[in-house]
Formats: sequence, structure tokens, C-alpha cells
Amino acid sequence: TCELRRDLVKTQSHQTTEVRQEVEKTRSVAQELRKDLTLTFQLEVANVRKELCQKEETLNGEIAAASARAKEQLSNEIRKVTNEVQQMWQQSHHAEQMLKEEVLQLTHGMRRAEEEAEELRAEVHEACTAIEENRQEVDAHLSLRISEVQQSLQAEFKVADANLHTEVA
Repeated sequence: TCELRRDLVKTQSHQTTEVRQEVEKTRSVAQELRKDLTLTFQLEVANVRKELCQKEETLNGEIAAASARAKEQLSNEIRKVTNEVQQMWQQSHHAEQMLKEEVLQLTHGMRRAEEEAEELRAEVHEACTAIEENRQEVDAHLSLRISEVQQSLQAEFKVADANLHTEVA
């Protein structure tokens, strides 16, 4: 019976060692999973930031191009009208009045173009704000998902630990 007890103790000791080794393997896998999740999260955040920057650069480029075109067109129109005014001044008072009216219309057009540019800037600002809010939502979702995975892993560890204690006892 002494020998049987020794064999039983050896068997239990061997099983306990195996269970501990399995728990250590599980913990190691969990650590690797945490590292992978953290890296994945960081890569997602970096990609979102990169996309935001690219969209912002694109929008800024479009705004600058539209503004430059509008300014160039308006500048060309103003030069043209100025030349016409100088020529018409010499011809008649009636022609002068018509050209003044045309300059006034161009001025209104410039104001409208400036207002449209301001509206475009506001739209870009709103788009950037929306993009930032979207990025924050992605960050929050990823943080929540990481927390859920961590809680799940902790629960699994608790169950494995409880099972280990049960088997040891």
C-alpha cells in the first residue's frame, strides 16, 4: 500500500506539473494574443490617421485649386473690363455707364465666389470634423473590442485556474 501511495502521489504530481505547464502555455498564448491585438489596434489607428491626412490634403488641394482658378478668372475678367472701360470712356457717356454696370456685376460675382469659397471652407471643416468623429468612434470601438477580448481571456484564465485548483485538490 505504501508503494501504491507513492505511485499515486507521483501520478498526481506529474498531472499537476502537466496542468501547470498547460496553464503557462495558455498564458503565453494570451500574452501573444494581447500583443497581436495591440499591434492590430495601432496599425488600424495609423491607417485611419493616414487616410484622414490624405483626405485633408486632397480637400486642401481642391480648395486651393478652385480658389486659384476663381481668382485667375476674376483677375482676367477685371483686366478685360478695365481695358474696355478705358476705350469706351472715349466713345460715349452711355457706354461708360454700361461698363460700370458690368464692373458692378463682376464685383458681385467676386463676392459670390468669395462666399462660395467660404462655404467650401466650412464644408471642408465639417468634413474634417466628421472624419475626426469617425476616427474617435473607430478608436472607441477598437478599445471596446480589446477590452472584451481581454475580459474573455481573463474569464478563461479564471476557469482554467479554477479547474487546475479543482484537479490539484
